[in-house]
Amino acid sequence: MSIYIIDFNIELTIGCKMRIIKEVKGMEEWGMERILTDIQANLEKYMGKKPPQAGANTCVKTEDGCLLSFKYCNVAHVSDKESAVYLLLKENRLILFTESKVIDACAEEISENIGAKEQLEAFFRRLTVGDILALEHMEDRITKLEDTLLCGTRIRPQSMNKILILRHEILKIKRYYEELITITDTLSEDRLYFSDEAFCRAFAAIDRHMDRLLAYAEHLREYITQVREAYQAQIDIEQNNIMRIFTVITTVFFPLTLIAGWYGMNLKMPEFAWDYGYLFVIVLSLLVCVGTVIYFKRKKWF
Repeated sequence: MSIYIIDFNIELTIGCKMRIIKEVKGMEEWGMERILTDIQANLEKYMGKKPPQAGANTCVKTEDGCLLSFKYCNVAHVSDKESAVYLLLKENRLILFTESKVIDACAEEISENIGAKEQLEAFFRRLTVGDILALEHMEDRITKLEDTLLCGTRIRPQSMNKILILRHEILKIKRYYEELITITDTLSEDRLYFSDEAFCRAFAAIDRHMDRLLAYAEHLREYITQVREAYQAQIDIEQNNIMRIFTVITTVFFPLTLIAGWYGMNLKMPEFAWDYGYLFVIVLSLLVCVGTVIYFKRKKWF
């Protein structure tokens, strides 16, 4: 009825040396050599010669228990590197492989005076404590970003990068909850793993909690997508306004270009001999400019 936390490098082979970083009551009953031998045999038998990539096979049935694996994502600090976590439930002992200090702290809070199944249940309950607050904090970040983007007077080039960072973080959280749901759903419904009804009911409740967390993550994903689309629409409107200004300027000066081209031809025209010819061209140009500006003003182009 003990939890063993072992520093486990998934890049190394099964035969590598594992270093105990925590030892609790019961270790002397089941010697370290026997633990490593038994773990190595289980992993080699069910997962191949190398430790499993967490998330690839999240739940594997063994002869007298099960082997669980997933990648832990610290929802409060999503930018932190994911940590592989392996749980081996064998006989009446729960063995935990981890490199995460957060998982270590989570295991510290689990009582040593309960059975291995109850410890596994307590571990998954402790795993998501505080996740709702972390997701709410992320929602507040999206809301503040939305206010900044949509209420701002000018486009900021770095704004889209902030949106992309949030989208990647939310996607990371979503995949994390999907892995956990795969495990909790299997343990709550598949009687091949455990026939204990109380244990299955407990994991069914945990599975529903994971479903709510995943739904929250899906909501955040839709929210940040809406913010991105609204911001992109704002950029399009800003670009359309700029193009409108250029269109007005081009339209105003196009008649002047035509007048300049017409009277710039190397031909003998009657206006050249007229005393007021030069003044006529000036007045004509001004009338064209003013008329064009008045027209676009009435059309509310600016």
